Amino acid sequence: MSLWPSVLFSLVRAALVVGLALPAAAPIARRLREDRAGLWWAATLAPLLVPELLTGYGWSNFSLSLAADPGANEALTAALIWGRCVCAAAALLAVAPAPARTASAVFLRKLMWSLTPRPRGASALGAWLKEGALRTLARFGPAAGVAGLYAFGQFETPSLAGTTAWTVTLFDAHARMIDLWDSLRLAWPAAAVQLVGLVPLLIWLRGVTGPGRRDERRAPASRRSNFVAGLTLAAAGGLTVVVPAAVVAGETGAEGFRTLAESGWRAQQFAAECGRSLAIGTVAAAVATGLLWAVGRVRGPAGTVLLAGLIAPGLCGSLIVGLVVQAGLTAAAAHGWPGARAVRDSAVPLILALAVVLLPRAALLRAFAEGRTAGRFLTRLLRTGTLSQRRAGGRLWWGLTGRAAWVRGGLLTLWAAADVAAAAVLLPPGLETAPPGLYNLMHYGHNAVLGALCLLNTVLPAVLLALGAWAAPRLAGAPVGMVQR
Repeated sequence: MSLWPSVLFSLVRAALVVGLALPAAAPIARRLREDRAGLWWAATLAPLLVPELLTGYGWSNFSLSLAADPGANEALTAALIWGRCVCAAAALLAVAPAPARTASAVFLRKLMWSLTPRPRGASALGAWLKEGALRTLARFGPAAGVAGLYAFGQFETPSLAGTTAWTVTLFDAHARMIDLWDSLRLAWPAAAVQLVGLVPLLIWLRGVTGPGRRDERRAPASRRSNFVAGLTLAAAGGLTVVVPAAVVAGETGAEGFRTLAESGWRAQQFAAECGRSLAIGTVAAAVATGLLWAVGRVRGPAGTVLLAGLIAPGLCGSLIVGLVVQAGLTAAAAHGWPGARAVRDSAVPLILALAVVLLPRAALLRAFAEGRTAGRFLTRLLRTGTLSQRRAGGRLWWGLTGRAAWVRGGLLTLWAAADVAAAAVLLPPGLETAPPGLYNLMHYGHNAVLGALCLLNTVLPAVLLALGAWAAPRLAGAPVGMVQR
């Protein structure tokens, strides 16, 4: 058995999706760079925060009706992936630095070319195309690579739609295989393809965090551009959030929640699984953030090499990372290492795997937040003063540092808590989390109770994080609280 056919199919689909997503993402990114873009950012990030389980489950019945037309079903899956990919590309382009070859530089180059004598056969059109191609590559290349990596690794949506994806093929093959090492040998083509994404990711990170060109003046978005951006966001949000949520809510109704509440054991089991998902996600996000902070202390080429080595394994996706962690623990237990069996039968392997998977995303989120250190001295000074000064210092700390840190940690926690593949591979019986259980039940059809569980799995983590964001600035300014450095 070979994974190459599904890898090549997923690669072609990712290339087509990214090719359609980048032009559509450019107007959205232009609007996101402007002031008062909070609602635009919320609409852009919503498809990236909603679990793929909700999207796949909401469209699964419609995908089943397209079973007689595989091409239409594949097109629907590509459209759902496009909805998430266009939002990811827009967010990346919005915070990306201005390219080295600015519009002014290109214009001056063309002007000099037109005024300078040229040898016979030289073409002004060729020079213009060359400059335009280089500028386009510098502007869109890294974002296209990162967004393509995101589109290539989709799992839940193709699985619930019954379409082709290397992740689905590998997951199903691993479930049938007895030898774990056969699964790892099968996975190497997909891992090789995804590791290529390390190059554009490092280029993007170096451009964003490096000194330079963030302050280039950009023209405000026109009305036509805003209209196109709004239309694109509406299409992306409708495909990935609004339509599937409306379908699931319509199927669930009040009956689904009432039935779930009446079966107390099922509600209690789901609450325990959801809490376990959030706890594991929180620890994994903290581990990933701590590792990235430690690596960030190393400057120069050594820091770049260390960062590349740290985030490269996470680019392979949670399924491959989970298989590697499981193979390592199995080998350690087979050789009689002390504590290996106890660790293997705990949540530690999943936390480790999710931390590795979150590292590339943590690096991206850290690049999103600009360094703001101007008010730190004032914050530390205010926290030693009177009660009103401590409250003011807490609010200042939250505005300068706390809010950005909470958002980054919340996003990482949500992504880790929603993982299906690594949790299904690594968690022992008795420590199940909510997403893998819901994923298994979704293959047996729709019902009201399952719809209620799916909606709660989507809403509860976001509500808890929102409550924490509301309470954090108030606790930071309390008399008993201490503002963190």
